[in-house]
Amino acid sequence: MPNRPLAAAVLVLVLFTGAGSATNASDTGDSLRFMLDADATAGERARALCLLSGRVLAHDPQTALAHALNAVRMAEMDGDRLLLHQALAAERVAQLRLGMVPEHLNSTLRSVDIARALGNAALLSTDLQELSQCYRDADRLEQAVEHARQALAITLPMRDALAIARA
Repeated sequence: MPNRPLAAAVLVLVLFTGAGSATNASDTGDSLRFMLDADATAGERARALCLLSGRVLAHDPQTALAHALNAVRMAEMDGDRLLLHQALAAERVAQLRLGMVPEHLNSTLRSVDIARALGNAALLSTDLQELSQCYRDADRLEQAVEHARQALAITLPMRDALAIARA
């Protein structure tokens, strides 16, 4: 039986120590692929793929999107809705970087649904702000304003000045 805590620790170590040379980056990728293919759970794989997506986003948004899509699939298999929300967030960032406006809107709508189901006001407010931006980008200004107002209404009771300013 594999030692899950040890595997997770090795995975984290591999992810955070590979910032050196190209050879080191290749070794890190190989080690991570081994960890992802070997004995990691779907949840561990989803978390690792989210990290990989963020790592490659700046120089390879297409690969970042592929990692994020795989993270979403793994998170769905795992059944952890908060992890699924995190994977969808990685997907949305890559879609936005690639100019995939309709796909970004769909992913954001799905994130809003998950945040509502989780009952997490902070996530829901952030997602509604993102949804407002999606509608603004699609020139659907009435919907953009409606969702921005909803985000603000959710944020005000939190009494978090920074969150209110963002809403």
